[in-house]
Amino acid sequence: MKVLSIDIDFIVEDFHNERFDNELMPWFKESHNSWDYWRNVEYRMDTNKLNFNKGSFEFIERVFKQSLTLDPQVVFILDHHDIYQFLKDEKELEVVNFDAHHDIVTVDNNILHEGSWGYLLWDKVKSWTWVKNKTSNNSGSKIVKKGDPKLKVISKEEFQVFEPDFIAVCLSPTYIHPKFWWMYNQLKDFYNDYKYGSERKINSANTV
Repeated sequence: MKVLSIDIDFIVEDFHNERFDNELMPWFKESHNSWDYWRNVEYRMDTNKLNFNKGSFEFIERVFKQSLTLDPQVVFILDHHDIYQFLKDEKELEVVNFDAHHDIVTVDNNILHEGSWGYLLWDKVKSWTWVKNKTSNNSGSKIVKKGDPKLKVISKEEFQVFEPDFIAVCLSPTYIHPKFWWMYNQLKDFYNDYKYGSERKINSANTV
């Protein structure tokens, strides 16, 4: 199965909330409230200075739209490890992951989280291409550090044509500020119009 994974945090290059991990992330993991998390973060930062890479969003938007012409299965998920349930029974996975993080963090006891889903699928992976952004790093993974032959790390400029059978678009609400969440909704709205546009227009026309 060929898998295209798009994490919206790919577009943020000058800010990652990892800088608040020691203070806020332990609390968040207990509360699981993204809005409270970001309210706490905003006390410590100037959100007016947050920017996104417009070119990066336009790139993943273009890749997404072009891939839809192949009629793949498409899912929209919140946290990236939600993809695991769709892939755990597959074999020969060829993954292209647009992401600020590699998501193959080494874990003990098979603990599934947003950074480990790739590691837990690794035995089923034929190839894994991580398309990273300019501020991505390689921390937390033995696979990345040892240079596993199944792994390829590239920039968006090096990306080549990929024809997926399955697409997952991920919001990652704890890794991207709410002011950027519209990008996730924009891809979702485009997909719904692409997939169900005619039907939606008919239903709308029949509504009084």
